[in-house]
Amino acid sequence: MIVSGAKVNRSLLSIDVRVEERSELDEVIALEGATVGKNCRLRRVIIGEDCVVPDNTVIGFDPEIDKQRFVCSDKGVVLVTRDMFE
Repeated sequence: MIVSGAKVNRSLLSIDVRVEERSELDEVIALEGATVGKNCRLRRVIIGEDCVVPDNTVIGFDPEIDKQRFVCSDKGVVLVTRDMFE
């Protein structure tokens, strides 16, 4: 796990996870091999294995936008997988 100049709060990061500079994660679960790019803001997100979240991505702050792009639970948890960014 590498967290480079990022803020990580109440989150669980698996092995081989990378979080780039100026990103903020709050209540995030990142599975093995996930990468979060620079300047990302993620709240209440589950990141799938080997998923690469691109720079400047914002997830978990606008439920309507999240529902158009990702899988969202009734409680506001957002699931993102590698296929959703290809």
